[in-house]
Order: sequence, then structure tokens, then C-alpha cells
Amino acid sequence: MAALLWDVQEEHLGEAEFFWETWERAVDSPIFTIGELRTGPEERLMANIMGLVVGGQVVLDRLVRPILDEDLDDDRYRTAAAALAILDGGGFEGPDVVLAYLPRAGVLGQWGLVRAMHLSRRTDLAPRLIASLPDHDGLALAGRLEALTGLGVDVGKRLRVWFKHELPRVRQAAAWLARYSSSSSVLKRLLKLMHDPDPKLREAAIESALIRGLPGSWQLACEAAFDPRSPTGAGSLRRTALGWVAMQGDAASHARILDLLRARPDADLLWAAGVTGRPDAVDLAVQLLDHPLLARLAGELMTFVAGLPTRVDDFWLDEGAHGIYGDDEDEALPVLGRDDLTANLVPPDELRLRLPNPERARAWWLEQRNELSPALRYYAGRPLEPSTIEHALHTAPMRRRHPLALELAIRSAGIGMLDTRAPARIQLAQTRAIFASLDQLRAQGRGSVDFQGGLPVM
Repeated sequence: MAALLWDVQEEHLGEAEFFWETWERAVDSPIFTIGELRTGPEERLMANIMGLVVGGQVVLDRLVRPILDEDLDDDRYRTAAAALAILDGGGFEGPDVVLAYLPRAGVLGQWGLVRAMHLSRRTDLAPRLIASLPDHDGLALAGRLEALTGLGVDVGKRLRVWFKHELPRVRQAAAWLARYSSSSSVLKRLLKLMHDPDPKLREAAIESALIRGLPGSWQLACEAAFDPRSPTGAGSLRRTALGWVAMQGDAASHARILDLLRARPDADLLWAAGVTGRPDAVDLAVQLLDHPLLARLAGELMTFVAGLPTRVDDFWLDEGAHGIYGDDEDEALPVLGRDDLTANLVPPDELRLRLPNPERARAWWLEQRNELSPALRYYAGRPLEPSTIEHALHTAPMRRRHPLALELAIRSAGIGMLDTRAPARIQLAQTRAIFASLDQLRAQGRGSVDFQGGLPVM
């Protein structure tokens, strides 16, 4: 009987690892909505974590703790699952146990430990992290700041000290955390980091400054977006900055993005064109539906701006890559005989998008084009306004919620701060609270968030 019980506990651990990876991929999914994330991968992940917790301290000591002792950097999802089980099931000492591993963890281990703190159900975690900050430095400090960023906590004036820390990870974590700060002295010192030579630190500082409405942040965002010397591609500062301009710019700013896309199409510009919400962007996307590299992104833009149905098969030629085995390399992993065992087996984000049917999609746009005004911005065929954003945050694919939530944060000057990588249960509660606050401000005559106007390029 005992052996059967341990088999069940080992299965809970394996399933928790599997569903953690599934959950992380779903957070950027072009298919999953927030509701589907919660009732699917998240519910199953937490159920398996609870299965370990119910097993009691003996399960944590004999099965879970050895993962952190012996294989901390072996698999980040397994580390995250083990850390979460200890956090949520280890009693008062649970956080201390997990935090003790931060100084000796490598990149994968640090990721797993920090991410576990983001998903933990503990209500005492944030205050305990804050209380422990003065006693730690180096990786232990960086991990705590990164955990607090995911928890959306204002740590007070002490944050400004870490802007000058010798460890880049600490400075970057402090810059991300600054978006939650209410201290004018912290925000004032953030300004210097917007000019840092490290692009990742600069990105964190500028984005936090945009949310807080700090002077100079918009100009630096424009410079980063339109600097021809900037590196391109997913994860680059240029791509992020183009998104900032698309979110906060005026019609002329958007026209500049579209002119660049027209002259030399690339994935960064096509992504940003979709964020502008302009019907003119759809006109350009229609021309790229046959492009060998950009067709999937062009189809996504048509969905994001104009509302091309993603679940009507007539408009699409495939289902997108889902990491299953098959002969079509655009739709699945290669068959074993042609598999490169050193390759990354997770399809790139763009391959997860459905491939549009050019003929059907163009015919659909011809029918819809006159329904959209070139003077307005749209999401899924609806003019961009607070109610549209609220609806989209509940119904949009997870991948597209990220820019919508960031624009809400920027245009509301930080009132509408939604972490789109937090657990779905937290996001749904945050969304309700954000729009209740915005409704209250509007009822008091203190204005509404404008998603149609914008700033000129500087």
C-alpha cells in the first residue's frame, strides 16, 4: 500500500512538472484565453501541487526536497514544481527553505525558484520577502527583487539604492520593480537608468518610466524604436520600443511605423503595426498573406485589428505548430528519422500561429474594410476604448493580452497595472479591481482613459 502511495506521489510530481511547462507555454498562446488557461493547465498544475501537499511533510522531505538538493539546475519546470510544493505545503518555514537555495542556484534554478514564488498561494510571502531584503545581497537579493516584481509590490524608498548595485541582475530587477513605486525619489533616480548601455536594463527602466509618466521616457522610446542601428528580432529592444510607440503614439507616429513596414517588411514592424490598431495596417497585412516568413503574423494582425475569425477553418490553411510529431514541419516536429537532437523542439512563437488562407482572408477584408474608420484604432473590429480593453482581457488569446495590458498601464498612468504572466486566478481578480477603479474615477468626473489619441514622434 505504501509503495502504491509513493507511486501516486511521484505521478503528482511528474504531472506538476509537465503542466507547469504547459502553463508557461499557454501564457503566450495564440489560442488559449485567460479562462481556458485557468480551467485547463492552471487548474491541473495546482491540483497536482495540492496532491503533493496533502501527502504531508514526509512527501516533501523524501520526494520533493531532494530535487532542490541534487537537481536544482537540471530542469526549471521540475525545480519550480518542487519549490511551489514546499512554499504552499511546508508550513511557516516553507519560504525560508526555498529562499535558502537562491545563492547557489544557476540560471535554470533561479528561474524555477522565483517563478514558484509568483504562483504561490501564500498570503505572507511578500511581507516576508520585503523584511528579508536588508539581510541579503548578490543572487539572493536579485531573486527576492524578481519575486517581488512578479507579486507587484512597492518596496519603498530603499529601491533607489539598488539602482547602483554592482550586479546587473539586481539593477534590472530594481528597474522593473520601480513601476510599482510611489516614491518620487525612486522615480527620479530611475531616469538615469534609461540611458544605461545595457539594453535589457534600459528596456526595464524606460518601460517603468513610461508607465509612471516620467519626463524623457517617450523621447527615448522613439529613439529606440527608430534607430536604424538597433538589433532586431524577438526579445530585442527595437521590437519592444516599436510596440511602445504603437501603444502611445498618435496617427502620425503610427503612419511612420506603417511606412517602414511598407518599405521593408519584417516581423518587428508587422507586430507593431498590429498594436497600432489601424485599418491601414490591415491593408498592408493583406499584401503579406503570401509572404514565406511573415504570412502567419499577417494573419494574426488581421485578427487582432479587424477581427478575422481564428476558429473558422475556411480562413486558415493549418492549425499552427503544437509540438506534436508529424510529416509537415510547419505544423509539427519532424519525424524521428530527420530530427536534429540538438535543436530546440519548441516551435517558435510565429509557427504557433495559424497560416492564413490568402484568398479567403482577402475576400473577407474586402467585405469588412468600409466598416472601419481610418481615423480610429481597433481591436477585433471594435474601436479601442476601456470597455473594449476590458472585454479583450477576458477573451483575447493570451499572446495578444500582453500589449493590451501594457497599453492600459501606460495610458492610465499606472492605475491599470495587470501582470499578464501572473496566475489566472490573480489576473481575473486584478482585472475586476482595475476596471472598478476606472469606472469610479469616471463617475467622479475625473476623466476616462483615452486609447485613440497619442503623442507625436520625438
